[in-house]
Amino acid sequence: MKRATVGLGVFVLAAIMLAFAAAGCSDSESDTPAPSAIPPTAPATVTDAQDATAAPEATPVADDSNTIDPCSLITQSEAESAFGSPALAPEPKGAVCRYDTAEQTKFFDLSARAGGSSDFESLKNLCSSDTQPVAGLGDSSCSANNTIVVLAKGVLISIIAGGVFNQDDLRALAELAVSRLP
Repeated sequence: MKRATVGLGVFVLAAIMLAFAAAGCSDSESDTPAPSAIPPTAPATVTDAQDATAAPEATPVADDSNTIDPCSLITQSEAESAFGSPALAPEPKGAVCRYDTAEQTKFFDLSARAGGSSDFESLKNLCSSDTQPVAGLGDSSCSANNTIVVLAKGVLISIIAGGVFNQDDLRALAELAVSRLP
């Protein structure tokens, strides 16, 4: 079962990466904001009221201003809460950040990049064909089958999980990620 879950996770991750690549190669005009539309943010400072492990506000990736650094959206301790067990440090993998349990029995991949409604519609099929919007989560969203896709503040976020997850835990992660968008 573990092998089938990991295989499915790899397949879904490949599908998302392909969808992002296809959306970036489109010749048609879209409602995706120009790279200059994503404002740079100043580094966050930790106050006494904040946890030292709290993630700063999301920041654009230096080499691709059309992408938000996904590892800046969820902390290791927040991943541990969702997993219900110790987590490894978040691992950047290009436009995706991998969060994994120490036992490597669960994981989730988080991606974030500038996007619009047409980009959301392209990725919505990852949830399922009969998916319903998630009330109160972003401008557009869907949630099903260990997957959440959200369009909020001109940023397209996807979380794809492997292993046994409660969909409400994935929603909580998506809410945290959205709350940190500039």
